Amino acid sequence: MISIKQYNKKHLRIVTELAMEFYNKNQYTRGKGSLNPTSFAALMDNSNNDDPDVFAKVFVDDKEGTVVGFFVGLAFDNRLFNLAIAQEQGFYSRKPIGLKKSREVVEAFEEWAADKGADFTVLSALNGTRAGKLFERFGYEASETAYSKALG
Repeated sequence: MISIKQYNKKHLRIVTELAMEFYNKNQYTRGKGSLNPTSFAALMDNSNNDDPDVFAKVFVDDKEGTVVGFFVGLAFDNRLFNLAIAQEQGFYSRKPIGLKKSREVVEAFEEWAADKGADFTVLSALNGTRAGKLFERFGYEASETAYSKALG
């Protein structure tokens, strides 16, 4: 069984490892750049402040007692369109977490976003994954397609 827990500093090593796994599987980056562990640690550390702009949860395999995944989101203002947005930055698990837990973490993110005054939440799905269909079941609509090109 998988449970959802609040991220804390003791999770940093494993969440960084999971983020590297996620990064390396992410077709968007195509092997360019790298995850900056110092910046990632600072981002994750921000999630423990009294008024965080970072939403961070971990998925724990209760049987093994190990962290197997994470969900990280940020709240920010889009100055161009004068909107407050909460956007998922990473939603990854080594093990399936199931529909119920996926819905639970997305709803927790939405509640957090509403508390932050967000007008919208944005979730991303890589091409070729089932995540988009899952998000549609939660009431999300596909709103754009991003195109990427590796330079150099």
